[in-house]
Amino acid sequence: MLTITSYLNVARQAARSSALRASAPSRYGAGARAPVVVWNLTERCNQACAHCYASASHDCSPLELDTATSLRILDELAEAKVPAVIFSGGEPMLRKDLLQLVQHATNVGVRPQLSSNGTLANDAAMTVLKQAGIGYFGVSIDGPPDFNDAFRGMHRGYERAIRGLESGVRAGVKTGLRMTVTKRNAGEVRTMAALAKRVGVDRFYVSHLIEVGRGGAVDACTPARTRELLFDLFELALDELEAGSPVGFVTGGNDSAGPLFLRWLATRFDVDAVERVRALLAARGGNTSGVGLLCIDSEGDVHPDQFWRTETLGNLKEQSFGEILQNPMRAHLARRADWLTGRCGACSALGLCGGGHRERALALHGDVAAPDPSCVLTDAEVGWVPASPSQGVAS
Repeated sequence: MLTITSYLNVARQAARSSALRASAPSRYGAGARAPVVVWNLTERCNQACAHCYASASHDCSPLELDTATSLRILDELAEAKVPAVIFSGGEPMLRKDLLQLVQHATNVGVRPQLSSNGTLANDAAMTVLKQAGIGYFGVSIDGPPDFNDAFRGMHRGYERAIRGLESGVRAGVKTGLRMTVTKRNAGEVRTMAALAKRVGVDRFYVSHLIEVGRGGAVDACTPARTRELLFDLFELALDELEAGSPVGFVTGGNDSAGPLFLRWLATRFDVDAVERVRALLAARGGNTSGVGLLCIDSEGDVHPDQFWRTETLGNLKEQSFGEILQNPMRAHLARRADWLTGRCGACSALGLCGGGHRERALALHGDVAAPDPSCVLTDAEVGWVPASPSQGVAS
């Protein structure tokens, strides 16, 4: 995840004062004391999104974790010093015990956040969730009304999601609008950014499609198109920041955005500002799936992240969270710079992006060590000489 606006603030302040000292964000980074956890509470969903990584449906799994087990798991996350848990799904607001889980997470010192489609949120629900300690409410909307409703499989879903977001804003919860970019909606990024500003959310999050689950049948943007989109997003974020907009811009799902951001930043700021941001990106380390981030699915299986369902580190019905943290796969992933191959293994920016998403390499190449095919850097920028032109960035 690249917190564009936060890094732009660092660069702007650095340009004004050589005395600036900034600390590296570590929510997902290797410097965090324990991983952040994305918890897919249920496979059940009231939408049927074409790009759903979890392949959620209208039914929940008969093996879904019950309330008592879920509360025990939250205790174990607290014992492991997990800083935050992101309740997701399916649609987490379909869990009747969601409020109880949010309150318990708060009570044991694990910051609860909510990733939702927003269609079930209202003023009453968001008020009690705010009181229970929800620190962030992220809502997914993927484009204008007609596109969003068809893509996400719900009539008037756009309208209901906007109402849900507005309820979060009124309740005083930090809110975000999340858009997953594909070939079909890449031209709508500025439209959705304007919507985020109009609704009054705190964050506009552009997520790049990861081709797993039902998302495997959806066309992702080419690296070249993603590169264009990111440059435009960087420009828009800077324009909005300088205009005093309170909306923070974030992008995720493509870790090569970090080194690309530095290249763009060098065209707008001096060397000192760029180096300060570079140091923060290096401290964060880019993608740390399995190290700074873990996922619990609805049946208690623990995965390196929410997209990487083919790798399981253990099951929380059979093992404690502390035991699962000792799985050797985590140490293997922490050393990924030693075993990545091709462009990723040779890349001079590896310390900034962490090699991107291993699930993409698996999906395309069947090899966890292979290059992430979504990388937006050119071969020249990477310092890689391909054996054939097809190994470079696609156009």
